[in-house]
Parts: sequence; structure tokens; C-alpha cells
Amino acid sequence: MNGVKIEESDGATTLTLDTNIFDSRAVSVVAQNASGSDEANALLTVESSAAPEEAMEVDSQVAEELQPEAAAPAEAKQAEEPEKLDKADKEPAVVTKPVIKKPLQDQKVQEGDLAHFEAVIENADTVT
Repeated sequence: MNGVKIEESDGATTLTLDTNIFDSRAVSVVAQNASGSDEANALLTVESSAAPEEAMEVDSQVAEELQPEAAAPAEAKQAEEPEKLDKADKEPAVVTKPVIKKPLQDQKVQEGDLAHFEAVIENADTVT
């Protein structure tokens, strides 16, 4: 996608957004593997020459997007972890669900700047 870059280095995943293309919005990172997924959200505020009242209205709209949906009961969230065979010893190995150890942090940047969001993620096969 134009204006979006995801890089992984030294155990950290960095999401970079070009604010010439993107404006204020909720930003999400999703880590996935065969056992499930984990998600982290943050708020990107792009400051421009808009009147303060307009900026506050945009901020409140974006903040509403970040509100979590009703939580499901803990039992529904816990799924049995799938097993896969380890070729070396033919015993089942447990695949651990990905975990976001360091979540994204809200950011304010000037229009035209790059916004950099960093997360530390463990056990992910894919990060989007």
C-alpha cells in the first residue's frame, strides 16, 4: 500500500506512515500465527493549519474508532492451542499464540512528516 512501510529488525516491528497520504486515524498492528492473533492500536494525530475546533473534532472521531468492542467471555477467547509434529523427535510441539510485548504509542506529527510506530512482537508468522 502506498505510504505504508512495515519493517522488522532486532525483535521490533516498525510501521511508518506518510502523512502526505494519511491523515489522523486509528492505527493497528496485527500479529498472527496458526494459534491465533494479537492486536495493538494507537492514535495518529496529524496536525495541520486547521482551526483548533476542527482539529479537536477530528481527534474525537478518531478516538471513537479506538474504543474496544464488547469483550467476549474469557472462555470464548481461550482456544485450544494446536499441536504440530516436530520432525526431529516425532513428539507434538505446541505452537504459542503471538504476543505484542510492547504496544504502539499514540503520536502527534505535523502534516507531511513521517509517523513511526514501533511494537515488540513474539511468536508471529505474519504482521500486518
